[in-house]
Amino acid sequence: MSKSTLPFLANLLIIFSSIAVSAQTSIDSLENHLKKEVKDSLKIRTLVTLSAEYQYINYPKSLSFANQALKISNQKGWDWAKALCYSRKSYLYSINGDFISALTYDQDLLKLAVSLKDSTQIAAYLNFLGFDYEELGEFDEAYYYFSQTYRISVAIKDSLKISNACINLASVFKELGQYEEALKYLDISREISLKIKEPSAEAYILDEAGDIYQRRDQLGKAEEALLLSIQLTRKQKQYILEPELLKKLGEVALKQSKFSKAFAYYDSAMKIYAKSNNLFGITQIKLGRGKVFLQQGKLDSALRLTEESRALANSINARKAESESLNQLASLAELKKDFQNALHYYKSAKALSDSIVSRETLARTFQNQLRFETKNKDTEIAELTAFKNQQTRAIKQEEFIRNILVVAMALTAIVLFTVYRSGQRRLRINKLLLEHQEEIKQRAIELEQLNKVKDKFFSIISHDL
Repeated sequence: MSKSTLPFLANLLIIFSSIAVSAQTSIDSLENHLKKEVKDSLKIRTLVTLSAEYQYINYPKSLSFANQALKISNQKGWDWAKALCYSRKSYLYSINGDFISALTYDQDLLKLAVSLKDSTQIAAYLNFLGFDYEELGEFDEAYYYFSQTYRISVAIKDSLKISNACINLASVFKELGQYEEALKYLDISREISLKIKEPSAEAYILDEAGDIYQRRDQLGKAEEALLLSIQLTRKQKQYILEPELLKKLGEVALKQSKFSKAFAYYDSAMKIYAKSNNLFGITQIKLGRGKVFLQQGKLDSALRLTEESRALANSINARKAESESLNQLASLAELKKDFQNALHYYKSAKALSDSIVSRETLARTFQNQLRFETKNKDTEIAELTAFKNQQTRAIKQEEFIRNILVVAMALTAIVLFTVYRSGQRRLRINKLLLEHQEEIKQRAIELEQLNKVKDKFFSIISHDL
């Protein structure tokens, strides 16, 4: 995973700078804006924006603008401005292939993030440091920083950073020849990126997968993955990845003995690297073109390009590229029957290669991996324990609620039964009252009839008297 984007703070400030200069996006308008008397804060943002505009057009000028912005930032002592400038210079040195210089600025960025206790930025800058060390061939250091990025990303629940860390860990294992382990991490990254609907990760996953297939001589699968990656790269405008993909496609074409196709890919990559003065990329392309000439039997052309590649790699401390160049020089010397130089180059390459991937390095890397996986396992156990405890509490709570419901239902049944019996009793009482009323009514009628008979009787007696 490359430094394809600036950290969040840098992106935010660049966006703000675009607003601050009244949406004047052209280079001319930005340069004219600099000539005006503006506040230093606005001037820093404008210089950084200009640096970004020039990075693929005029690399020296882009670096000059970044240096001017950093000078003002240091004079003012503004941490936010320093972070912005460090990010810009780290990015520029990365696309230039100067990873030693990039490393210096990434370390400064990490110090700032630690002082601010910003976990998100700490994870981002640890990732940058891992990238720098990987490109320098320091795979044990790269693994350490990438695994730290992963842990912090998990802690802050940043799925995108977790996905990126997995791609970077896969890249380290690829360089160490642990291809199955690398593919495992790529699968994890793809699963996460699909879950969070992050399309940009797929281009990087396919890039790494294509490189693994190429190294395993699965050339059809390698070409398919790399071509799909380059389509996504162009669609998503991830320009920094394109020349790397073109270089890898050139390597696949070379293995297929398609020399014209290989040269076409290498030439396309060279044009992009030359625009940004990417010495690291130029080193690799010179070496790749030298391999094509070697395969064609054009030994003089191959020797010239390989020597240029080695000298350039040595000047920028690109140990992996220098080792590859020395191996190729050994092969060329052997073909020319210059066995003394062939042995010299071979020994030099072997010594350099051993220093890059030594037994100690592998031991430390896998020790780090064991610690990394053990901590992950501990985390999983802790999470499972917490989940189990939570389930136990939930079960107890459910049992308590169930018992309450049983008691409530029993009480309800008793109340309903009592109400029912009370109702039945009231009905019986009401029935008895009605019967009693009916009896009283009947007796009243009988009494009334008796009274009439009595009145009639007394009337007769009275008449007779």
